Amino acid sequence: MSKMYKAHETAVNEKVAIKLIKSEITVDNITIERFRIEFIFARKIRQKNICQMYDLNTDEGACYITMEYFSDQNLKGLIRHSGRLAVEERRSGDSTLHSRIVR
Repeated sequence: MSKMYKAHETAVNEKVAIKLIKSEITVDNITIERFRIEFIFARKIRQKNICQMYDLNTDEGACYITMEYFSDQNLKGLIRHSGRLAVEERRSGDSTLHSRIVR
């Protein structure tokens, strides 16, 4: 549904993450609306281990969210490195798993 990119925001001289909705589904108004709702709710979250949402934009038909960039390991990287998570780790996401992926 979307793809993540790392970019450099020249106005503030910082790395940012960009979540770009795939072009083949940008014509679907329901998907665009879900993307907008995701942004609205995610922007309200304030927690040290969740990236901050900055802005929702469209440019030449592309819809994207700019957000805080985390250079630390993400869940996908953790699974690649450590292998499949045990059932106990998946259930206790706020303890064992959380402590392995937070910065």
